Amino acid sequence: MKNLNQLSQKQIEKIVKDSQAELDRRKVIDSVTAEIQLIIKKYKIDINDIDMKQFASTTTTRRPKKKTKVTKPNDRRRTVNAKYGNPNGTERWTGRGRPPAWVLNICQTEKIDIEAFKKNDRFKF
Repeated sequence: MKNLNQLSQKQIEKIVKDSQAELDRRKVIDSVTAEIQLIIKKYKIDINDIDMKQFASTTTTRRPKKKTKVTKPNDRRRTVNAKYGNPNGTERWTGRGRPPAWVLNICQTEKIDIEAFKKNDRFKF
């Protein structure tokens, strides 16, 4: 580990913050451990009576991956091709549902509403 004199102020603050978080976590663990010990004594439970397999996590703590849109066999909705495109980029919109931000931005700059946007041939795909 680097000497503290070699660390920047930001690095030192991060170390202090991480250390404080760990100390807080350990305090919580200590208090919960004390509570568990009291419950074990109160109900006269032996450590062998506790099935630790119940507490083992079977799922990972990672954030789940986003699922791609897969239609179910009984889903009657159809995918719709985009009708409108952003002339300044690659964004596309079907014309259904809530208009995307780029559509609202064009409507605001050109002082038109969504219906006028849909009727304008410049934006049709």
